[in-house]
Amino acid sequence: MRLRLGVVASFLVALPAPAHAQFSHDEFHATLRGWAESVWLHALDRRSAAGGRVSENGILERFNEVIDDKYFLDRLTAAFTPIEDYEWYARESGVRWSGGSITKRSLAVDLELKATVPLGEKWGFGVRVNKTEFPEVNHTTFRFRLARSLSSRLTVFAESFLDPQKPGSDVEAGIRWRSPSDARVEATIGVLDFPNDFIYLNLNAQRQTGVDSTLEYERQPITVRTSFSVPLTSSFRLEGHGAVARPSTILAYEGKDESAGFRQHERFAFAGALLEWVPRPGLMAAAFVNTVYARSIRSPLSAAAPVASYRLTEQTTEIGIVGAVRLAPRWRVDFWARHSWRPERRVFLAGEDADVDFMLRSFNSQAVLTYRARSGFVADLGVGYNNAQTPRGDGQVPSTGSLKGIQYRIRYDAGWRIHDRFSVLVGSATDIDGESGEGVSFGGARGRFVMYW
Repeated sequence: MRLRLGVVASFLVALPAPAHAQFSHDEFHATLRGWAESVWLHALDRRSAAGGRVSENGILERFNEVIDDKYFLDRLTAAFTPIEDYEWYARESGVRWSGGSITKRSLAVDLELKATVPLGEKWGFGVRVNKTEFPEVNHTTFRFRLARSLSSRLTVFAESFLDPQKPGSDVEAGIRWRSPSDARVEATIGVLDFPNDFIYLNLNAQRQTGVDSTLEYERQPITVRTSFSVPLTSSFRLEGHGAVARPSTILAYEGKDESAGFRQHERFAFAGALLEWVPRPGLMAAAFVNTVYARSIRSPLSAAAPVASYRLTEQTTEIGIVGAVRLAPRWRVDFWARHSWRPERRVFLAGEDADVDFMLRSFNSQAVLTYRARSGFVADLGVGYNNAQTPRGDGQVPSTGSLKGIQYRIRYDAGWRIHDRFSVLVGSATDIDGESGEGVSFGGARGRFVMYW
């Protein structure tokens, strides 16, 4: 039932970035596009996830041994906000980078680069590169898009993700429509891992040194993505994102021995929507909801195969608000709050392994006072808050200790801005633990830069 609701929602709600919008220094808008892109890239490049393409940690791979009780606060305070995402997706070409301490030794890094070049009056070519290093995923994705304008309102395009691990490459074809009132609709259909069977089966990839296993699709994953942005009135706008992959089945076995492996059935869908209110320039508030759902069922290909048989269900659901208000020409306050639920249910279908029934429930919020000159010195002073609880199954998923806890974080950043073309900020934070009695501690360093051309 949950999957069916996700499928329906994905066709009803979803948003393309306003690629040709003009960003105004005096206006604020928010978008869920950053969230949707992150979820979609994880689906495109599962081979770069921490456990690989067929990890026992599941399709979403939200938990592993590196994640601790401050992980989600680290991600919240270092990442670009939905307001900053709107400006990014309103531009055709640029590069941006954000990094923040995730362990004593490592940064969580997110790098994006995009560029678009017109090829005559009707054709255009674009590239996008994403470099992500998080505990749950470490990937570099290169995507290119060839588009043709059929009219002032209608564009068709083809897009491909070229995976260095060739079997993981993907293709999509889509259509985008834009109305005179600035409503936008986009829809795509794609095939994930389209050369997989040709490489593994026809080219016998297992004969190559270093390749000791075969992946074979019994049913290929085909995806549908939809998106829209609709101005409801002069003050309200509705946007959304969504995708669904048809149920697929993959076999994983050693060499050509189809009995020494497992079969895995997979389902995946996500959907999100945001309602924005902009009563006047300098004031914006928005409410959002999103969810991502995955289910995998694994079974051995033979009784002799040393493979656990289980059914794993993963889901992350968030509701929240985001907003900004200008206090003076160079001063404003941004805020963001969300309530998240991350259940995970693993039922073993054979053997004596203990089932997993886990729930991480958290509330995160952040308020930031920003000073922004159109060109010159810029600074942020913010407060972040995280309250995470595990109402059931504490300790049943991989992590560094328990994931529950209450923390406060004071962050301070300073940098420089050159008009709307370039900005850089660096800073650090101080943590105040609200539950364990550890007191005040260093909250890590962070930095970011954005450049447009």
